[in-house]
Amino acid sequence: MDNLVSLLKAYGGAAVNEEVKAKILELIQTWATASEGRYELSYIGETYKSLQRDGFHFPPKVDVAKSMLDSSAVCIKGAEGGRLHTDSL
Repeated sequence: MDNLVSLLKAYGGAAVNEEVKAKILELIQTWATASEGRYELSYIGETYKSLQRDGFHFPPKVDVAKSMLDSSAVCIKGAEGGRLHTDSL
């Protein structure tokens, strides 16, 4: 999360283009919405609110399933067709 915020606040030659900045803001907002009420992920919401206070403009909110951050709900299909669950990483 800190790395994403650093990218948003970078300026000059280190600044990211507006398209990348918009995507980062969209992701942080989506993660903040999905993590509402989850103490162990409260830093996401705190980062979102801090960026709002700093004047960053976020896109319109979209509905997000709270389960999007549950590790048991994520499964990646491997190159050989097998499945790798993130909770085994």
